[in-house]
Amino acid sequence: NAAEESASDESTFPLMVDIMSGPNAPLATGFMMAQWRTTSIDRIFGEHHDLSDSKVQIEVHGMLQKAVFVWAALDCSTKTRCREIPSKIPGRQLPAPLRSDDHPMGLPGLQGSDKERVATDNAASEFVLAELKLHQKRGGGSGRENPTGSLHWSTPTEVDMFANGSWMDQFYESCSLQGTRRKRQRIRHDI
Repeated sequence: NAAEESASDESTFPLMVDIMSGPNAPLATGFMMAQWRTTSIDRIFGEHHDLSDSKVQIEVHGMLQKAVFVWAALDCSTKTRCREIPSKIPGRQLPAPLRSDDHPMGLPGLQGSDKERVATDNAASEFVLAELKLHQKRGGGSGRENPTGSLHWSTPTEVDMFANGSWMDQFYESCSLQGTRRKRQRIRHDI
């Protein structure tokens, strides 16, 4: 089972699906407090939550057809621009970039675990974006977030989705929500 639904079995309550929720699933918890049924999906819960796996994708696809609202906090670990910042510690090598503005789906020539990480992230992200498009066609609401400078926003699917005019961006500073550092975030939604 890809994810477990929250305690309420009342099918009359709307369903919210929190994709890449994190271990505490704060958004899903808020929806539960408002009497929604919720499902949280995150690979941290185990391999049965791996959105790059086609078997998991089939199961999640079926679940999302029942959802009223879908939220996705897409993984940005391979898309971060932090990898472009040189080390300030002499002799200390930081991880190299895996993507660029010219190659948002992954740099040519990636090898080994870097190539695998980018491929896994692309498969999961592309699946989620395809599902959000389908969800929007069914009349559901959704949103997704990533750091403002993340190369996620430059992927071809994300660029095409935004170009259709039905998605809006909202920017905020994470420190305004008691974050430990100022980090500019982007929420893209259709509400």
